[in-house]
Amino acid sequence: MTRPNPIDGALVGQVRELLARREDRSLPQGYVRPAPTVTMQADGDAAGAELLLYDEIGFWGIWAVDVAAALSTVSGPLHVKINSPGGDVFDGIAIFNMLADYPDQVTVTVDSLAASAASFIAMAGDTIRMNRASQMMIHDASGGCRGHAADMRAMAGLLDQLSATIAGIYAARAGGTPEEWRERMLVDGGFGTWYTAEEAVEAGLADELVPLPIAEPEPVDSGQAAARAAAALFPYGADDAGRWRLAALAAPDDQASAPEPPRFTDAASPQAPAEPTPEPTPAPPTAAVEPEPAVEPDPDPWAVSIAHLLEPPTPEGVLASLRRAVL
Repeated sequence: MTRPNPIDGALVGQVRELLARREDRSLPQGYVRPAPTVTMQADGDAAGAELLLYDEIGFWGIWAVDVAAALSTVSGPLHVKINSPGGDVFDGIAIFNMLADYPDQVTVTVDSLAASAASFIAMAGDTIRMNRASQMMIHDASGGCRGHAADMRAMAGLLDQLSATIAGIYAARAGGTPEEWRERMLVDGGFGTWYTAEEAVEAGLADELVPLPIAEPEPVDSGQAAARAAAALFPYGADDAGRWRLAALAAPDDQASAPEPPRFTDAASPQAPAEPTPEPTPAPPTAAVEPEPAVEPDPDPWAVSIAHLLEPPTPEGVLASLRRAVL
């Protein structure tokens, strides 16, 4: 997408006149005006130079004259990185024009915030990128005035003119009409519209998102993966020796099935007197009863475990065990 045309010369003349008046004012005592950071890459580096606009635009932050001085020291492709709440509209217009007129490729990356004047400065890029979690905000021009009614009316007319000009910058870059963008600037009583990085790209205010860094997956060794799976399924080994080690470490599940240990008595110890055996009472005659069918005793759990351990594992058996464990 091409950059928008520079602003008309009449408005630029008004900007320069107002900037000249402002520069006659002195900063508060002890205040040092920040300067934009510019980094020039090595000769022949395709990355070119990098310009950081990491402050307010205008009197309390980065002035247009500072950007002009920085750009006079660089050449080749230019990467402008923005993190700014905006500020003075006239300094912003001047910076926008300097970047729009820059003789080489200009890439703009919104690192965090491009609001107010910083948002239309960003429109000067040949390519506009929104960094991760960054945002952009556009709104109507605002200002203060002290004087008579005629002064107030003149200020209102100037603000309308500036807002219409800024809306034209958005329309030239993102498409649509200046009137449509002015409506978005007037949302919420003139406080404007906020765009997430994705919304800015969707609206045409930016061209692309900076992608998230994705680590390349490490190659998987199929042999090592199979060995880890076998170790998880058979921690004591799948051979006979491993199954015997597991059998030696396991304990019987049913202690009641263990035989009772023999009892030993001392021959010299006194024996309790035997109780008299009662005489059997003859049972009354009963009808013949058919014998109940023999019931097979429950298998010994310990014997079942040992037999299972001695059987060589089969793929079908392992899969059946895994299905039972999952279900």
